[in-house]
Order: sequence, then C-alpha cells, then structure tokens
Amino acid sequence: MTATRCEVGILGQVRVVFGDGRPTVARFRTQKAAQVLAYLALQVGVAVARERLVALFWPDADPVAGRNSLN
Repeated sequence: MTATRCEVGILGQVRVVFGDGRPTVARFRTQKAAQVLAYLALQVGVAVARERLVALFWPDADPVAGRNSLN
C-alpha cells in the first residue's frame, strides 16, 4: 500500500486536500473530529498517546468514556 500525499488546512475551516485528485474533505461528523485531526496534523512525526488526546479534548470525561469518544 502506498501513502497518498495530502495537506491539512487548519486556519479557518479544517479541511483535507488530497494530492491524487480526490475531492477535498471539509465536512466532518463533528467539530471535535475536525479539532482532533488538526491537532494530530500539527504533530508530524510524533506519536500521540490516546490518553493525551482524551485529556486534551475530553478533560472532564472519565477515561473509558473519553476513549469511546475518541473512537
């Protein structure tokens, strides 16, 4: 499997632009999903633990509920 180059725009509306001619993705199921993608896009080359994402995006949730939200 080969990787497809893409760009993630995070200023204004979060969007994904694919380099292989596929359409741009600018609509996400939730605002939180777009925020998580934007955060991960900024962490190029860095492994981000699920626990870190849960702590950042669902700080008041219990750990199990936070992990389920991440799914």
